Amino acid sequence: MNERSQIPIESRLMQTLLSDRFALTAEVVPPVSAGADDLFSEIDLLKDHVDAINLADSAGGRVHMSGLACAALMIAKGIEPVLQVTCRDRNRLALYSDLLGAGAIGVHNLLIMKGDNLNAAEMPNTKVVHDVDSAELIETATALTATGILRSRGLRFTSDGVATEEKQIKSPPTFFVGAADLPGATDTEWWRGSLRKKVQAGAQFIQTQLCFCKETITNYAQALRQDRLNDNLFVLIGTGPLKSARSAIWMRDNLYGATVPDTVIERLRNASDQRAEGISICAELLEHIAQTRGLSGAHLMAPGNVDAIPEVIARAGTNLQDLKMARA
Repeated sequence: MNERSQIPIESRLMQTLLSDRFALTAEVVPPVSAGADDLFSEIDLLKDHVDAINLADSAGGRVHMSGLACAALMIAKGIEPVLQVTCRDRNRLALYSDLLGAGAIGVHNLLIMKGDNLNAAEMPNTKVVHDVDSAELIETATALTATGILRSRGLRFTSDGVATEEKQIKSPPTFFVGAADLPGATDTEWWRGSLRKKVQAGAQFIQTQLCFCKETITNYAQALRQDRLNDNLFVLIGTGPLKSARSAIWMRDNLYGATVPDTVIERLRNASDQRAEGISICAELLEHIAQTRGLSGAHLMAPGNVDAIPEVIARAGTNLQDLKMARA
């Protein structure tokens, strides 16, 4: 827990983490649709198995339904979202307005990220914004929760005719603020500086890019402990059920920062039922995460294979809490 920030107890995800239970989140990609049927067909599969559900923000640099709109639909049905907010598409005026809107509809969990590169084929004339970087937006969101003050290095608010870079907000939000990270990048100075910057800005939890390598997960946890980077935050490792060797190869080659070892690809390729093997691999990874000191849970991603996530949790679920407690 980040001691400088007020604890937003409204977040059920944070309550799970504070209780030292193994936390599970999952991710859905909002549909390319103005209807909610496809959104809820996936969310309904997940809602009884995880603590919160991430809503990707124009994943892959493509157009999708607004994550803020999806969050409102979920909250209306009593389902807790993690709203992903990327700095790629909106300037600070729009981003800060979205933070206030998120607070108004009852969003308590944010995952703040730089954002994927735009898909050049689909969005050839679209301008990348990056007016605010992820650390600055994390700092803004945590300050809003802790003090009720909206701070900006690039906007000038006016109050009683006096220009200032701070504005007291009526009815401030209560955000549990997260950041993204790459488990396979711990041997670079860039990784250490980037994560430290996010932690110092006030990040309270981490959800990582996809990782299917036990050794990488172990080394990542050791690096976090060595640099004391996880003293004040919770860490959820990104993984998921792989559908096939072909999908594993695609993730390795196309998802920036994803860790997909050759041994996993070969194991899938040699399996008589590749989907079932992907579920087994993911269940083993969850058990490994639960046994690894310094980690708090897992973030499950399964593009095109969301219905396998409940099967993974059922396979590993009975062991996760016991394994986490045994390592303490």
